[in-house]
Amino acid sequence: MKTYEDYYAELTQQLQVENLQSLSDPKTIEKVIAWAERTGTPATYAVYRFHTDAAFRLIFQKDTKKQNVAEKALYVFLTERLPSWQVEALPNKGLGSLQLVGGLVLPSTDRIIANAKTIDLRLVSPLGHIVYATHKRTSGSGGAQKNQCSDAEAFLKEAERNAEPNTSFYALLDGDYYTETIMARVNSLTRPNKTYACTSDDFVSQAIM
Repeated sequence: MKTYEDYYAELTQQLQVENLQSLSDPKTIEKVIAWAERTGTPATYAVYRFHTDAAFRLIFQKDTKKQNVAEKALYVFLTERLPSWQVEALPNKGLGSLQLVGGLVLPSTDRIIANAKTIDLRLVSPLGHIVYATHKRTSGSGGAQKNQCSDAEAFLKEAERNAEPNTSFYALLDGDYYTETIMARVNSLTRPNKTYACTSDDFVSQAIM
């Protein structure tokens, strides 16, 4: 059975192919000409270089790292593996987005609320149990990776005061950054029967609720 990482790899490959194909779209040439105008480069030279210089073409190719692959792959993974669940991927701001602060789930507003954490997913089980989740797919090591983990930990801390029945909060943590040691530390912050930290695969395997 396919894992979350399988879904992630397949979607990444699919988008890479689509991004390469998009280079033959006439609209891409329009972007090249617009780039030439902005930079003061002769348009004919820019178009010629686009057709003959592979490295130059990369400037106009979409970057999969900026296409929310992790979030999109997770949504497909959850909807296919949990067909009886309602799965809603939430926007990170604006209409329809939700934030978590002091144990309360609130609609996002233009007003900045200290310590508020964005909720990435809202799921409802066949039995009516509601799950709010944050998702991090983190690879490698360094400051940026540590910040993602810290954000997940802050999410769990904000959720621990929630008093709503039949509601739980999950930090779904995928990627090689989350070693056994790091997962143990994050799990030490969870509250029994309310907050949890696990991989997306483990969430699916445990999803009865």
